[in-house]
Parts: sequence; structure tokens; C-alpha cells
Amino acid sequence: MLFDELSRPVARAHCVLEPTTLSKALTLLKSHTDWYTGPWASTLVEVLDEVDAIVDPTRKAPYPKNSPTLVTVGVTFSAFETSKIAAIGDLEILSFQLEDREEGHGLEQTAWHLLEQLFGHCIFHSPRVTDGKTARELTDILVFSEAGLCFFECKAAAVLSTDMERSTDRRAKNIEKQIDKGISQLLGAMRSIFSSLPLTSKAGIPIQLPDWVGSLRHGIIMVSELLPGVDWNSTARQLIEASKATDAMFHVLDLQELRLLVGISKTPVELIVHLIQRFKTMSNEGSAFIRARIDGPPPP
Repeated sequence: MLFDELSRPVARAHCVLEPTTLSKALTLLKSHTDWYTGPWASTLVEVLDEVDAIVDPTRKAPYPKNSPTLVTVGVTFSAFETSKIAAIGDLEILSFQLEDREEGHGLEQTAWHLLEQLFGHCIFHSPRVTDGKTARELTDILVFSEAGLCFFECKAAAVLSTDMERSTDRRAKNIEKQIDKGISQLLGAMRSIFSSLPLTSKAGIPIQLPDWVGSLRHGIIMVSELLPGVDWNSTARQLIEASKATDAMFHVLDLQELRLLVGISKTPVELIVHLIQRFKTMSNEGSAFIRARIDGPPPP
């Protein structure tokens, strides 16, 4: 069974382990009788970090010193079967499947699923704005609370329609282009809100923002991953420049980051507070490559 970032089962297949390599792994396990059992220890963290660095070359172990031994076990999978994932919200139902060629929709649906539990009736997927006789999409996801408005633009990197052997540099360049596009779209969405143009849901129902909606504005660009190879210093300058132009705060997140921020936020206002703290950190450090920590300092 394969799970997505929200631990939802998105695909399944039968798995058969290759006998020869499996036998080597079992022999290695049986050759030791002093396996550690007991409470969590700092050494376990060090070993897991080193294993992570071996498996993923883009990551580095801080102080490699344990030199763990890895044995590769061959695996054969049957044809994968995918599941249709439907998320039921207060106002609408969104669904997707892993093989959906509209890959951006999957990122939108998952981000919406995360946010819906916090915002309830105050979240709209793909709302429309009318300028004269022309109606167009305002943004991918719009949420509001007593703290203010958040605009989300979801930019998924294509996987099904591109070369699977793309270099890390090409993937980074693609993410940078998606961020550029997201900033431009968020600037346009905020101009529409500032101009008080009529808003409707994608079903055509008028959207009236209540008087109690706060004055803060956040523009969030959702990307497939916060890839280390992206020029995050340049991205930070772009986000800060866009923020100054709109008196808002611009951010770049991936699902891992959004999931953590939503998970530690009991209310929409708490999420906004964490975003403010994140923006301050980006401004002070000059980099948009930021990972929040559950055990970090509490927000002001």
C-alpha cells in the first residue's frame, strides 16, 4: 500500500521479495544478538540521519560516525491499482486519483483537504472574480478568518508527462519558474480583492466577505517540494518585494510544511500567527528555504 502526505492510501500492489537478497538480509540480522531495546536515545537519531543520507544523496548527516550497513532486498511489484480519494468538506467535495493527468488538481485537493478542517465554511476552492462581463478564477484556494485572507496558488511539478530521469538542476529550475508564475497570479488576485470586484464560488454563488474578516493578507505558493537546489535567497527577495508591493506577506510551502503548520494550529488565527513568524524568519535570514519545527519556540 502506498500513502500520500496525509497518510491516505492512494495505490496498492502485491509485493514479492527476491529470495537471494532476502536471505542475505536475514543472515545479517541473525549474525547479531546484541540488538538495542529500550527508550529512545540520541544514538538512534544519529543512525537514522546517516541512513537517510545514504538513501537520499541530497541530505547530509551532521556528524557521520556510526557507518550503518545497508543491505538491498530486491522487490517485485504487481500492477498498481489506484484509489479514488474524496474529501468531504462543509461546502463541497473534492476528489482525485494518482494517475490524474491534471497533476496540479491533486496538489490543490490535498491542500484544500488540510485547510478545510480549520476554516470550515470560510474556504473556497477555485472562486471566481467578475471584471465587467468576464469571470475568471481568482485563486486556487481562498480562506478567510478574523485575522485576514489567505490566497493559495498550487504549483505541482509534472511527473506523469515528463522525463523521470530529470536532473536535480532541471527540477530546481522548474520549481523556480512555478514560483515566478505563482507570485504573478497572487499579485493579480490581490489587486482584484483591493478593487472590490464581485466574487462567486465556482458554482456561481455570490461570496460576501464578512465585516469581521481581518486586514492581514497572505499569499501562499504551494510547490511539490522545497528542493534544496532552488535559489532560495533569490526567491526570498522576490517574495519580500511582492509583499512590499501589496502590503501582504508572501510564502512558499510544500505539503510537508503546510501539514505541520496546520497540525500545530488549533484555529485559523494560530495558522496566521505561524505564517507571520515564518515570514519574519525568511526576512531576517534572507532565505525562503525554511522548515518549521514542532519543538521550536512558541510564536509571539
